[in-house]
Amino acid sequence: MIESVRKAMKILSVISDAAGGALTLAEISERTGYPKPTCAHIIKTLAEEGYVLRISHTVGYTLGPGAYYLTRYGRYEEKLISICRPVMRYMERKSCAAVILSVIKNSDKFIIDTYDTSQNMFKERAQIRIDDIYRTATGRAILAEMSDEDVIAVYKKHGPPPRGHWDEVDGIESLLSELKNIRKQKIVITGRHGSRNDRPALGIARAIFDKKHCVGAVGLAAWDEGIGDEELEKLRAILIRGAAEIQRRLTFENNL
Repeated sequence: MIESVRKAMKILSVISDAAGGALTLAEISERTGYPKPTCAHIIKTLAEEGYVLRISHTVGYTLGPGAYYLTRYGRYEEKLISICRPVMRYMERKSCAAVILSVIKNSDKFIIDTYDTSQNMFKERAQIRIDDIYRTATGRAILAEMSDEDVIAVYKKHGPPPRGHWDEVDGIESLLSELKNIRKQKIVITGRHGSRNDRPALGIARAIFDKKHCVGAVGLAAWDEGIGDEELEKLRAILIRGAAEIQRRLTFENNL
């Protein structure tokens, strides 16, 4: 049953990625990796409940009214996203890197918004996606601002980082030590000259605060080919300015 729910969510995400367009059964099967009969069976149930709308056999399927009804209260973390979006757009134009806004909820890390017009770092266009909490710069930036008790809760849920995701961490003590260093440095850089999907990628991130409370992290990500020290310093400067402006806007919003 749990696997069926997971497949249904994946199908809905794939249809949502069509950005209002329709996908045929064959396209849904190809993009999810599920057999056509499996997709057809799940889509039939989703259509009966109104979450998927069948346009025609040849045109395919779109999101139904039931899916839109689920968003009747607005986007997840809508206030934070609305404050960050103009700054993220500026950061993307200045850096030509993907800009990422992340939060951690219930010991899981989520990307809740992105600007990725030039780097194509993300294959899926869905704005909200669960992501690796250890490997990514934004995940580490938020972890570094959490209490030891909350970090331990994350560790109990996820265990140690998988091999290659954070080589300096092999247990809770080394995790806490690494996070202490990040908290002092204030900026996280990950993956430089490393590998992501067999292609080197760079991530750089900084936590963002509402007053003294960490509400998430903003980061820049780019394919690492040709990024030297000078380009890295440029990305660092853009990140610092962007994070400072987001915090200024958060403070202003809360003082209204």
